[in-house]
Amino acid sequence: MKNMRDRRPRGLWALGLLAPVVLLCCVASGCREQPKQAQPAPQKTAERPAADAEVLAALEKGEQVSLAQFKHVLASASPQDRSEVLSRLALVEDPSGAVALAIEVLEHDPDFSVQASAVMPLTIALRQGLKPDPTAALLRAAKEKAGPVRVAAVQALAWAKGPEVEAVLERARASENPTELRTQALKSLMAIYARQGLTGWRKLTGFLGKTKDDQSALAAIEFTVTGRPTVPVLIETLATGQDAHQREAAATVLATICAGRTKTSLAFGKRAKYLAGMSEREEPPDLRAVEPLLRALNDPYYPVREAAALGLGFLGDARAVEPLGKALEDPAMPVRRRAASALILLPAKPVIPALARRVRTDESAAVREFAVEALGWTKDLAAVQPLIDALRDSDADVRAVAADFLGDLGDKRAAEPLTRLFNDPEVDVRWAAVRSAGKLGGEQVCLALLNVYNDSEQPSQVVQAADDALRRMGHLVTYSASDKEVLRK
Repeated sequence: MKNMRDRRPRGLWALGLLAPVVLLCCVASGCREQPKQAQPAPQKTAERPAADAEVLAALEKGEQVSLAQFKHVLASASPQDRSEVLSRLALVEDPSGAVALAIEVLEHDPDFSVQASAVMPLTIALRQGLKPDPTAALLRAAKEKAGPVRVAAVQALAWAKGPEVEAVLERARASENPTELRTQALKSLMAIYARQGLTGWRKLTGFLGKTKDDQSALAAIEFTVTGRPTVPVLIETLATGQDAHQREAAATVLATICAGRTKTSLAFGKRAKYLAGMSEREEPPDLRAVEPLLRALNDPYYPVREAAALGLGFLGDARAVEPLGKALEDPAMPVRRRAASALILLPAKPVIPALARRVRTDESAAVREFAVEALGWTKDLAAVQPLIDALRDSDADVRAVAADFLGDLGDKRAAEPLTRLFNDPEVDVRWAAVRSAGKLGGEQVCLALLNVYNDSEQPSQVVQAADDALRRMGHLVTYSASDKEVLRK
C-alpha cells in the first residue's frame, strides 16, 4: 500500500538543489595495470630503531622534528615508516629541505606505495607555493610512473600551472589509459580550467553534453561549485552551442546555479514539506537566466526545452507564466510535464484554462497530475471544476491529488463528487476524499462519513480520517454497544 500523501509533488527537484557533489579518488586503490615496472623482492621486516621510533612518536603528537631526523627515518628499511613520516612533512622544521627529500623519494624510492605516499605532501607544497617547486617531478611521475603513483601524480597536478601541465593532463584523459587515470586527469584538467576565469570556463563548456568518462557531469560540478560568476558563459553556450546535448546541459546547469529562494517557493516548501531536512538557499534567484531560458523554450531539441521549463520554475519569475502555458501544448510529453510542474511554483492563475485542458485531455497521467497540482496551488475558484473533472480520471494518483486540493479550496460543489470517491478502489484516493470532504462539511457529507466510519471493510487509516473529519465538524461518533465494550476493556 502506498504511504499516505503529504502533498509532496513527485518529479520536482528540491529548490536550490544541487548541493555540490563531492567526488573522492582513492589513490591506494590504483587502476588497472599499465606496463609493469619491476617490483623489488619483498624485504624482511626489520626491527624499528629507537631513534626512528622517537621521531615517529613526536610526529604523532604533532611535535616538530628536524630535517636530519626526517631524513633519517626516510632511510629506514620499513616502507610503512617511510610512508608515515612523509604524511607529517608539514611538521619538519625546514619545509624546503623536506620538500626536496619528498621529491627524491617520489623519483627514486624502490617501493611504489612509498612513492605514492610522497605525492600527498608534494600536493600540499604545490598549493602553498613551497620551494623547490615539485611540478617538474610530478609531471615526470604522471608520464613515467605506473598504477597508483601515476594516478596520484595526475591528481596533484590539479594545483599546478602552465601549458605543459595542461598538455600532459589532456593526453592522459584523451588516451586509452585505464578509466581511473583518464577520469582523474579529466578532474584535474577541469579544476585548472575552473580557476582560469572566462578563458577556462569557455574550455569547460566543451565538456558539457559529453558522456564518456562522465565528462558532462564533472563539468557541471565544476560550474556549480564555481557558481554565479560563470552565468554569462553558460548563457552564451545555451544561445550559440552547436551541439544539442551541450545546450541541454548548459540549460540545466544554468537553472541550478541561478535557482534561489522566492516567496512562492517558501510557501510551497512550508506547505508541501518537501524541503524537510534540507538546507534552503538564502540568496534570491539570479534573474539573468530568465530571458535565455525563455528563448530556449523554442529550441528544436526537446530536452533543451524541458530543461528550460524546469529552470524557469526554479527562478519563479512571473514573466515565465504565459510561455510555460504555451509549453503545455508542446508535442513532447516531457516538456509538457516539466512545464506543468514549473507552474506549481509560479503565479499560474493566467493559464488556468491551459492547465484545465491538460487535465481533461492529456494522454500522459504524469502531465495530468502535475497540471492538477498547479491548478490546486492557484487557490482560485476557477480551478474547482477542472479539479472535480479530475476526480473521474483513470489514474489513481490524479484522482487523489485532485481530491486533496478540493478540500482546501472550500467550494461546496465538490462535496457530492468527493463522497462518491469514498468507495474508490484505491485506498489513497479514499483517504484524500474523506479528509477533503470533511473540510467542506454539510449534512450529506456527515452521513457519508458516518457510513465510512461504520464500514468494517474500510482500512483503519480511512476510518480514522472519517472520525477526525466528523469531530472537526462538531460530531462525536455514537459508538455501538460492542464498540463501548471494546473501549471499556
